[in-house]
Amino acid sequence: MVSGAGNARKREDEEEREEERNDNNNNVENASDEGIDDRGSDAGVTKNDYLTSTVSKTDLELMSIFDLIHKQFTSLTHEIEQLIGAYVNVMFSKTKRTHEGLFILASFEPICERNYLRSILRDAYVNLCLTAIAWSRTLLTKIEQAMNVFKLNQHIITLGNFPLISKLYNRTAKALLVYEQFLLARWKEKIDA
Repeated sequence: MVSGAGNARKREDEEEREEERNDNNNNVENASDEGIDDRGSDAGVTKNDYLTSTVSKTDLELMSIFDLIHKQFTSLTHEIEQLIGAYVNVMFSKTKRTHEGLFILASFEPICERNYLRSILRDAYVNLCLTAIAWSRTLLTKIEQAMNVFKLNQHIITLGNFPLISKLYNRTAKALLVYEQFLLARWKEKIDA
């Protein structure tokens, strides 16, 4: 029996050595995939091991596929933004009325925050108060130029209806100046608010 117990002891020692070799082989295999966990492999797992290595090979494949799809999406989005920007640019160059321009702006409002379109819309959009002030000043200068021609030509001054034309000019100029002052006051209120 002693010899049978000795043989059993030798077998147990050999089995333990073989298990250690298998564990060492598993550690070598796991070391080659450092940072990547195989699903179902729990060899050497510590309590906080999830903090250092939680990415699997399938996760890496999904991430590379996602990166590829994201690059394609980004390039398509950029191309669409350029096409919309070109369309808006052409539409503003053809638009003659303020209402048409405002309608175009309203239709593209959700994408006005894009960097490419922002510069085009900023160049095309002008504050309505500023446009009215510019219109008032332009009209006043055109009328003043015509009246300066009247002042230089003495024959026009001697005509019978010149005093009537002069009074009409003065009323129009005064109305335009008052209108301009009113618009400037409104614009300052908007800025201060």
